[in-house]
Amino acid sequence: MKDKNIINSSIYWDGRFEEDWESREGPRQSRFFSHIAIENLPPWLLKEINRNSYSLVDWGCAQGDGTDVWASYMDSEHISGVDFSAVAIEQAMQRYPAIRFIAQDWVANRSCGEQFDVVFSSNTLEHFHKPYDVLESISTHAKKAVILALPYRESERIDEHFYSFLPENIPSVLTNGFRLTWCRVVDCRSLPNTLWGGDQVILIYGEPKWLDGLGLTLADCLVDVVDTKSEIKQLSLDIDQREAKLSAASQLIEMQTQQIESLGQQAADNAIQLSQIKEKHHVLVNEKEKETVLLKNSVVEKLEENNLLKDLINKKLDEIIVLRNFVHESKEEIEILKSTVNQKDGEIFKLNQAVIDRDRWLEEYNRQMLTLKGSRSWRITSPLRMIGAALKSPSAPSANMQESPPQASAVATQDESSPLWRKRLVYLASRYRNGIQKHGLVRSVPLALRASHRLGSVWLNKQVRRKSYEQKLVQLRKIITGHADFIDIFHVPMGWSTPLFQRFQHMSLQAAQLGGLALYGGHLQVDKDLFVFNRAEGNVIVFDALDDQVVKCVFDALATVKQSKMLRLQSIDLA
Repeated sequence: MKDKNIINSSIYWDGRFEEDWESREGPRQSRFFSHIAIENLPPWLLKEINRNSYSLVDWGCAQGDGTDVWASYMDSEHISGVDFSAVAIEQAMQRYPAIRFIAQDWVANRSCGEQFDVVFSSNTLEHFHKPYDVLESISTHAKKAVILALPYRESERIDEHFYSFLPENIPSVLTNGFRLTWCRVVDCRSLPNTLWGGDQVILIYGEPKWLDGLGLTLADCLVDVVDTKSEIKQLSLDIDQREAKLSAASQLIEMQTQQIESLGQQAADNAIQLSQIKEKHHVLVNEKEKETVLLKNSVVEKLEENNLLKDLINKKLDEIIVLRNFVHESKEEIEILKSTVNQKDGEIFKLNQAVIDRDRWLEEYNRQMLTLKGSRSWRITSPLRMIGAALKSPSAPSANMQESPPQASAVATQDESSPLWRKRLVYLASRYRNGIQKHGLVRSVPLALRASHRLGSVWLNKQVRRKSYEQKLVQLRKIITGHADFIDIFHVPMGWSTPLFQRFQHMSLQAAQLGGLALYGGHLQVDKDLFVFNRAEGNVIVFDALDDQVVKCVFDALATVKQSKMLRLQSIDLA
């Protein structure tokens, strides 16, 4: 990094203009920034300059490239360029002989040099540690207007930039009384062939009497803090991308639905084919059984014929052979049975060992379960398991849900003595059913999960911060009982932080300004940081109207005070 002590000296810039100004695209940048500035000026200013032949000077003109851009918009005879570098002025005079260039240091010597109707400066003030001291010097040379083009909201400055211009440090009036009448922000990132990767701000300061004499209207003035056109364009691109993703997802779902239907048809066809194969198999089995019976009958007949032909001796010999064979086969069967018995004994031993191992595992499992159920994490996550069980219960909504009969609604309605967690479950189930009817089953799932997460987080926060919760209840009671003037209480199903400040919020503010204590019922879906109560503005107290204990605390405290009380209720159609 270059030494900041000499970076803005004449020696430094003379060296830059002689050595590397062109290789580092200095001329192109000068023309680029001048084009940006001029193209974003109000039309009335250029008309006024040309109609009255105003003189214009480009302060910090370098080699005159940005000054030459002005010659395309006004007569070059009325254009001048000023720079404290004699090297740059010499180069500018050689490049653009039709334009007048002057080597003067307006910062070091404020009184030197003449005055011009309009002083223009493009991307020069950011090179100074105290740019507004420099601006005070150069503005003394302007009769009617000062035009500035500056890098805007430059969070990561380059080496030669020593100041970042922000909405919080740009003045509306200069020290010479010139007032800001035009401010336009340009996002250079999206421009073709851009030479600046950030924003530029174009400022016009005018002499008050001159501005008043122009008779400008509101349409002729502009004060931007952001480039709204670029932001709208980017938002439109984001919307198009999301719609494309949604369309692709819909097509994918449709393709998967078609695949499921095709698989279902294939399964039905396979079932028919299997049924046909079973029928054929049954017919073949019956035919084979009939053939077997016939063969058996034939064998019996042949044996009977053979037995008739044999004599008694052969019969006896056959009987002896049969008996011997039977004895031999019986011995083999006995050996096989013994082997089988041994195998079964081994299997029984293994099964007994497995039963012993299972009993040991069950004992260890029961011991770990007892340890887990006695742990703090098990108690903390109990509400989440209850919510999961409630959503899995028969009363939870399904894809084929219908309107529940009046008896089911009566059961779902909890009396005042029901615990808060049960009311929250009933509330979530009701919201989920309504969400399915309004948004459909798939789109209602993330909405229900966010609502469950929000209420679960609030409940868990109250359990973890129980001591703080009870202290906040005591503070709320003290605020109500300690107020000496009237008390206004108001609740509507929209929280305090609802966008577009509504009339019921204005009414609470008005009540507080009249000396009353305004108690406003908040809603956790909107007032995300609400914990028991928050003091919104002055005597406006926003309390958690979804918490029964907080509501009871409020009304118990109201019952003890004798001041006038106003209870306002309002119904809003949120469909």
